[in-house]
Amino acid sequence: MRGSFLTVLVIAALVAIGVFGQMGAFKRETPRYEPERPREAPRRPRPEEPRPDGLRPLPAPSPGDPTVDIAVPAEARSATGTAFSLDGRGLWMTARHVADGCSRIFVLTGPRAGYLSRGVYVHPTADVAILRTDRGAPHIAFAREEPRFNQTAYHYGFPKGEPGAAISTLIGRATLRARGRYNTNEPVLVWAERERVPEGDEHLGGISGGPVFDTAGRVIGTTVAGSTRRGRIFTSDMSSIRAALGRANVTPAGESSAVLPRPTSRNWVEIGAELRGRLTVAKVVCLVDQPQGFRPRNFAAPGW
Repeated sequence: MRGSFLTVLVIAALVAIGVFGQMGAFKRETPRYEPERPREAPRRPRPEEPRPDGLRPLPAPSPGDPTVDIAVPAEARSATGTAFSLDGRGLWMTARHVADGCSRIFVLTGPRAGYLSRGVYVHPTADVAILRTDRGAPHIAFAREEPRFNQTAYHYGFPKGEPGAAISTLIGRATLRARGRYNTNEPVLVWAERERVPEGDEHLGGISGGPVFDTAGRVIGTTVAGSTRRGRIFTSDMSSIRAALGRANVTPAGESSAVLPRPTSRNWVEIGAELRGRLTVAKVVCLVDQPQGFRPRNFAAPGW
C-alpha cells in the first residue's frame, strides 16, 4: 500500500515538472511584444532653394529663341572698340568685329600711345576675340553663376571713342545672326537699357568688346551689339567666352588677384573711371589698309 502511494506521488511530481517545463519553454519561445514602429515616409526631393535675391535663373539657349540680324560690312574698316585685361601680362578680350581684318591693332594707353597687338585669336562662330600684347594691366574675374532674369548689369567701354557706360536689366535670350564679311549664329543675352553716361539716345558703337559686370564685380559677358530704337543691348554668352579661351589655349589669371569693382547704382560712374584709369578697360584701335604695315598674326596658344 505504502509502495503504491509512493509510486503515485513520484508520477504526480514528474507530471508537474513536465508541465512547468513546457510553460517555461513556451515563454522562452514566444517573442517579446514590441510596438510596431511607424514606417518612414519616402523622402521627396527638396525643391530648388530660392536665391537670396529672388531672381529666377535664365534657361539655356534654345533654337526657339528670337533672332536678331546684324549686317557685317563686306570689307574691314578702321574703327575703335573696347578691350579688357585677362591676366595682367598682355592678354585682352574684345569683340570679333573689332579685331577681325585689321592690319594693326593697338590697345591704347594714352592719346598717342598704346600696346601693339602681336597676335589675335577670333572665335569662328561668335563675336569674341583675344589679343596678345607685350604688356598688360590689372585684370578682371569671370562670373561662375548662370545669368538670372531681371538681374542688373553694368557695361563699360568707349562708345563713339569716348569714355562711357550703361546700366541694364536682363530680359531674355536671342540668337545673333551676323551676315556679311563673315556669317555666324551665336547665343546672346538681351538687356533692356536703363541709364547711360553720357546721356543720349545715339548708338553705343565703340563700346563693343567691353566687359559687362554683375553686382558682385565679375564679368558675365561682353557687349557686342545694340538696338537704340528699342533700347536693347546684346552681350555674348559665357559659353562663347569659355569656348574662345579654350580654343586659344588661354587661361585667365585667378580671381584672388583680380579687380572686383562691385558697381552699384550710386558708384557705377566712378567705377568706370577707375577701370579705365588702370587700363583694366581700354580703348582698342583697329587700323586697316596698311599694305606695308605690320599685321597681327593669328595664334592658338600662349607660347606662339
